[in-house]
Formats: sequence, C-alpha cells, structure tokens
Amino acid sequence: MYRTLIAVCLALVIDAAHAQAFELKNIGLEATRADVQAAGGNCPTGKPYCVMLNTTLAGVKASVMYSLVDDHVKAIAATFDSHDYAALRDAVIAKYGAAGKTENSTIQNRMGAKFEQQELFWTRGENLLRLKRFSSKITEGSVAIISESYLAQLVKQRAIDAQRNAKDL
Repeated sequence: MYRTLIAVCLALVIDAAHAQAFELKNIGLEATRADVQAAGGNCPTGKPYCVMLNTTLAGVKASVMYSLVDDHVKAIAATFDSHDYAALRDAVIAKYGAAGKTENSTIQNRMGAKFEQQELFWTRGENLLRLKRFSSKITEGSVAIISESYLAQLVKQRAIDAQRNAKDL
C-alpha cells in the first residue's frame, strides 16, 4: 500500500513537471510587452508584435515573434533551420513530454523532390503547441504556440476579410 502511494505521488509529480505552460525564451501566452522587452525582445512602438531575431532555442539558431493584442502575448511563432529539427524536437519533448498527436506525411516541392514532413502537437488546457519539421519553406522548420480562443478569433476574422474581399472581385 505504501509503495503504491509513493508510486502514484511520483507519477503525479512527473506529470506536473510536464504540465507546465508553453513558452519560448521564458515568455508565454499573456505575458506583457514589458516582459518580452525585459527578456531581450525588440518591440517597435505602436506595432502589434515583438521579435527576437538571431536568438537560439535549445541551442539552435532561431527567430521568434510574439504577437500582441492590448500589449499581451496572444501567439508565439518561431522559425529555425529545418536541419536542426531533431535537436529542437528532442528538447521540446524533454520539456513538455511526449506529443499528444503526431502527423507524418510526404510533401513535395515545385521541382518534384519529396520530403518526410512531421508535425507534433501538444495541448495544455486551451493552449496549443505545434512543431513542424518543414514550414513554408523546405529549409525552415517552425514552432507555434497559441490559445484555441485566439485561434478561433483569427479564423473568424479571416472569414470576414474573405467575404469583404470577395465583394471586390
């Protein structure tokens, strides 16, 4: 009985360690513009974003952008050299535990070359983290953190914009 209780407590402690909120460069969702600036982010006055260019994530050269609404971080996106994907993937797994979902697929560039894509997904409450081996370019991987509610707002706004733009066809 005593050993079972210790094992359960240890499992809860390990799960709690992996249940930490998502963040990049010690900045998570809802952090303030001042928090990002204090961490070394460049936040142009009046702009809805802050950036950390030529920084590192898990020892990998990366660029990070923090999207702001009312001076609070609502989304985080980073890009890195796709050749460094394995190092970043391993570090994210070490920090947040195994991905809740993995999608493997084959993608193809305009020249017909094929590449093995991998996308990993984590969820903490309503917050999502997605890590992609290849992003919009074969040479670039990406990691993104966003809340489901903010993502829903973006999708809704995109639909409104599409309807408005359709009237201009």
